[in-house]
Amino acid sequence: MTATDSTGQRRRVRLFLALFVIALAAYPAWLTRFDLVNDTVSYLDMGDQFFAGHYASIVNGTWGPLYAFILGAWLRVLRPAPEWEYPAIHVLLFLVFMFCVACFDYFLAALLEFRERQAGADGEDDGSGSALTIIGYAIFAWSALVLVGINETNPDMLVAAWIFLGSACTLRIHSRGGGWPAIGGLGIVVAGSYLTKVATLPVGALFIVAAALAGRDLRTRLQLGMVGALVAGLLSLPYVIALSARHGGLTVSQSGQYNYAVHVNGVAARHWQGDTPGAGQPLHATRQLLHSPAVFEFGTPLPGTYPYWFDPSYWYEGVKTPFDWTHQRLAALRNATAFVSLLYAINCGPLAVFILLQSLSLSAGSIRRLTRYWIVLLPAAASLVPYVLIHWETRYLAGGVCVLFVTAIASAQLPSWPTTRHIYSAAAVVVAVLFFLPGGPSSTASILGFWQAVRLRWPQSENVYWSAASALNEAGFPPGTKVATIEFGDMSHIMWARLARVQIVAEVYYQPDAPHDHYPRERQEAVRNFFWSDPPEAQQRALVALKSAGARVLVTAETPHGPGAEQWRQLSRSGYYYLVL
Repeated sequence: MTATDSTGQRRRVRLFLALFVIALAAYPAWLTRFDLVNDTVSYLDMGDQFFAGHYASIVNGTWGPLYAFILGAWLRVLRPAPEWEYPAIHVLLFLVFMFCVACFDYFLAALLEFRERQAGADGEDDGSGSALTIIGYAIFAWSALVLVGINETNPDMLVAAWIFLGSACTLRIHSRGGGWPAIGGLGIVVAGSYLTKVATLPVGALFIVAAALAGRDLRTRLQLGMVGALVAGLLSLPYVIALSARHGGLTVSQSGQYNYAVHVNGVAARHWQGDTPGAGQPLHATRQLLHSPAVFEFGTPLPGTYPYWFDPSYWYEGVKTPFDWTHQRLAALRNATAFVSLLYAINCGPLAVFILLQSLSLSAGSIRRLTRYWIVLLPAAASLVPYVLIHWETRYLAGGVCVLFVTAIASAQLPSWPTTRHIYSAAAVVVAVLFFLPGGPSSTASILGFWQAVRLRWPQSENVYWSAASALNEAGFPPGTKVATIEFGDMSHIMWARLARVQIVAEVYYQPDAPHDHYPRERQEAVRNFFWSDPPEAQQRALVALKSAGARVLVTAETPHGPGAEQWRQLSRSGYYYLVL
């Protein structure tokens, strides 16, 4: 087979696999079309505020402005009715996923081109392109659709796309030569990544440095690095200036300080009142109206469906994050231990293939070949470091983990044996079989519902949030009504409140992940919600406090029980109940 034929075959394989992965995502996307992840409401509120003319509202210490702008623009163009708002958002997110597929495909093509050039420099070509394409797409499908998930409505899929695109640009610059337009394009990618999620900023800096090193001499490298940094800086600078002005000092984000304080130093994750020794005092904490049960009000000064979560960093201004080696060690150990689960990806297929190929490629130049890939391995590894040190969820890791896995496997270069092509083909078959295996520690196809879809077992999806929202409006609480909730509103209530266009201004809050000193330990472990277990007089005090916060109605996600339960009314068939205050 000629080089042209091999390239054409690989392109056809890539196209088929891209379309297959998109089709694979359609089933879970359809099932979750009425759902929304809680943090997304904050992005939606930011977008609404921006397109309503309140431009400063998109400057947020916690949430990046680009995703909020995209959501706001999408809804501004479509103007869906409230009951169709979440399905409309899922259509946009499916387009974002398709963009992510395109970015990964671009990265994979750039990686294979870089690999071929390295093999050409060594006088070797193992003809493994199609097999590595299959393995790469299997890893991508797992990382994008399992680690992130097509049902994830936060910007993590877009963040993964930026990492793929940055890796591809860096590889292309090294393969084809780095000119100013190419490094300028990488600068745009770095800025887009930062404006989506600030945690990617160090990764973007590494991309620019790695790409600049493609220059032939020191002067060219410095020029390339300066061009990339200048483009990224000019695009990001207006936002950095606005954010710094708001917080009274130079800053690129406040989310890191919040996360470090909560996940490493042990500051209360919600409604911090300054009661953590050595952590400082909040400049503007939520107002605690009652201690037993705990009632908090937060209707001003932030806007949005749920002002408390519109910008969590606002309520934590004043927090101090002193470095404590013991706390940091425990956090890193906890996170690093959890990272081990990623090795079970696709029933351990990628790990087994990596070990096999790297073992077979052990030769005089094997380590030297592997080190050539540092230009993408280092930024991908760096993208994981903040999550190892502070806090991680699988959705944060998709881009970096995928690039690491695929690049590590592609870096193996087998000698020119007669069986080399067959070894790669066998490796691709193994990964594909393990991907579709119905069982195992990480059954990717089963997680994605592939076998359910093949058997035409499509469960019914109900628009529960709209059912609750419309029922509340019909009960006499129109858009703009101030409501209160039992339970942490961000987890249970913010999604229906967004559709009802009401504002949650107060809540009876109980924190299941922290002890309450006024309850004995055995009661802490047994009681799910302190409001329902408190005596009637304590419940009445809570109702009075919530009403004093301006709330007209109280909503709960639990079935009311105990004294006064008969006064509550169900919101349609949604599972939510309300009580007029």
